[in-house]
Amino acid sequence: MADEQQHRPGRGWGAALTVLGVLALAVLLYGLAILVAPTENPGGQCSGIGWGCTLTPHDSLVFLGVIIGLPTLVSALVLSSIAAGVLVRRTGLPGVLIGLISVVPALVVSAVLVTTVVFLAF
Repeated sequence: MADEQQHRPGRGWGAALTVLGVLALAVLLYGLAILVAPTENPGGQCSGIGWGCTLTPHDSLVFLGVIIGLPTLVSALVLSSIAAGVLVRRTGLPGVLIGLISVVPALVVSAVLVTTVVFLAF
């Protein structure tokens, strides 16, 4: 029974699509945060980089997304893909479950990385 489950076609595709779906959801939520972030600093403080000015919340999210978000997303995709590949070969779990299990470590590593960089930078 387990042997039939392991060689069922489509498990790899199910895992890959689940990983891509979860990461796409993370990107969409970040994009939503950028859309709703204020475009002006509170108290009329000047915006920009340098001369005592600070980025607006909107610009800060865009800046962090480019500097931290893109490399983190690529590393999460690579880590999730490796984990999904190992789980597809070694377990008899359905593809969607494999995708969900394999994306958890990548999201944890990404969260720790982003939190560390943000706390060290600010």
